[in-house]
Amino acid sequence: MRTRSVIGLILGLPGLLLAACEGEVPKTVVHFKRTELVESLFVYASKEGPVLAQIHGTPFPSRENETVEAVLEAFTRAVTWRKVAFTNDPLIAIRPAIRVVLAFNAPASTDGRSLCRGEVPEFANDTAGGEIRVQAVFCSKDEMVSEVTGRIKMVSGPGDKLFVKLAEQVARDLLDHR
Repeated sequence: MRTRSVIGLILGLPGLLLAACEGEVPKTVVHFKRTELVESLFVYASKEGPVLAQIHGTPFPSRENETVEAVLEAFTRAVTWRKVAFTNDPLIAIRPAIRVVLAFNAPASTDGRSLCRGEVPEFANDTAGGEIRVQAVFCSKDEMVSEVTGRIKMVSGPGDKLFVKLAEQVARDLLDHR
């Protein structure tokens, strides 16, 4: 009986290890949220067209356009409670004063309120720590309505499932009013 248990453990170990690797999830933290405003502003901003998403910095410098597209698509998919689209073009956004601002690998001193005021820090795109960090804020004009940070280990590119999961989780944490 003991031999079967050992054999079962040996045969099952690779599957457990694979599941553990595939099961990695982004780590996100909601730092600030005015829940009552998130819903009304998000509905107002998105009811007649796309919501502006300003994206600063990139964890993949040679693939910046691909990164922007991956983030916009992930945000659109993550918002399941209403039909919505996101754009990084302020001329296409119907109400660009109500927007999402994301900063990838920004300096640790970056302040969410500053991002809402349009004060974008100098970016080193520092991934020396082997991880991707993002700071996201939902803004109405210069006012911060919600703020979320997230991180994952460094991945191969913007199409990586873990990077997409990070963007989706940040969108839900930032914009879900429930």
